[in-house]
Amino acid sequence: MSAKYYTILTEVGKTKVANAAALGRQIKLKQLAVGDGNGSEYDPVEKQESLKRETYRTPISHLGTDAQNKNWVIAEGMIPVDVGGWFVREVGLFDEDGDLFAVGKYPETYKPTLSEGTGRDLYIRFVMVVSNTESIDLKIDPTVAIATRKYVDEATKNLVDKEFLSEQIKDLATVAYVDEAMKSVSSVVVEATSQAEEDAAFAAGALAVIRLDLLAPRSSLFVDFDNPSIFEDLSEFSHELVSTGSPSTIVDSASPMLGRVGDFTNGGYLTSADHPSFRLSGKSWGIEAYVKLKTTNVSNFIVSKGQPGALNESWYLALLWDGTKLNMAFVGKNNKPIFHVEYPFGHDTEKYHHISVNCDGSTVKVYLDGELNTYSVVPSIHDGIGDLNIGRWNYGSANTAGCYIDNLIITNDGPLRTGNFTPPSA
Repeated sequence: MSAKYYTILTEVGKTKVANAAALGRQIKLKQLAVGDGNGSEYDPVEKQESLKRETYRTPISHLGTDAQNKNWVIAEGMIPVDVGGWFVREVGLFDEDGDLFAVGKYPETYKPTLSEGTGRDLYIRFVMVVSNTESIDLKIDPTVAIATRKYVDEATKNLVDKEFLSEQIKDLATVAYVDEAMKSVSSVVVEATSQAEEDAAFAAGALAVIRLDLLAPRSSLFVDFDNPSIFEDLSEFSHELVSTGSPSTIVDSASPMLGRVGDFTNGGYLTSADHPSFRLSGKSWGIEAYVKLKTTNVSNFIVSKGQPGALNESWYLALLWDGTKLNMAFVGKNNKPIFHVEYPFGHDTEKYHHISVNCDGSTVKVYLDGELNTYSVVPSIHDGIGDLNIGRWNYGSANTAGCYIDNLIITNDGPLRTGNFTPPSA
């Protein structure tokens, strides 16, 4: 199958469609289920009778055919804001007999819960091709129906008489209204990783497409140091940054980003309180920054997280001086190095160099100035409480003659890919 993400009828589903057409009956689809694929994406097969690992099941809230493609049956279901803590990688439709009628491979999407610091209703839109749509009963339980803004607009425009309008309003009054702007990227706004996927999404009725191969992931922290009077996080979280000692912002024409940079060369540092968006364990994530050395024979802690003095419960990204050379290191839980390699620019105090550490969920890769430098398997990374520190090791060692930093970015919403992250505008 050429498409990476797709839906298929199961053998049971195909048999039921054939029998329904022959006997003049209809199939009643009742529930939509999602699962995490038992930890990874996989290609569905017709012999499937269940999802690999189901995580949630909900009544179908919308069922109908596509306006432009009459053989497309579209089913939608909602995962509420208080449910989640897992990835969606597989979707299935179940009929009134409890049989898996159709199954789909779904673009990996994390469903957070409010306890993680963010939450949203997630709408799943399942599109399948059926040769005879008359075999599918398109009626659903009105108590779980959800009307989109598009449905409301279509139902109320070009009305020819007041009696018809009153009937439409009466019908709509029994249906919950959900603004399409609040629906997730899995429904009216679809994620795609290629032009072909984008075209298919629009053909299936998407109102907008997010090209993941062209756009950078959401940043959990973004500091560009361009405000001379305050250190501020320009990401959507707007974490408060508290300064200790004498960190400052200075104008440095050597910075490739121009403007101001963070000066951590006098032992000062920044701290931000613990937040779920800073937690990296078990997810895809990325850290990057432009760094320039002041001196070449001291350790420079770029960013760290953990409890003060808690050596075994922390992580940090640093340039470590071993007495003869600088080494680039990312150290995880129990003070175990994830990577520890010689920093090739250890004698350069004139230029900024771009350091990008990326995790795709299975491999940690390090890019220097856009070129892959080293990689390792995903290790154990501290994922508990503890402040985030910029320019300091949380264990208690401040920089004695630290470095200059610009455009520090952290994301736990996806890896920074090749390290060529384009920062959001302030």
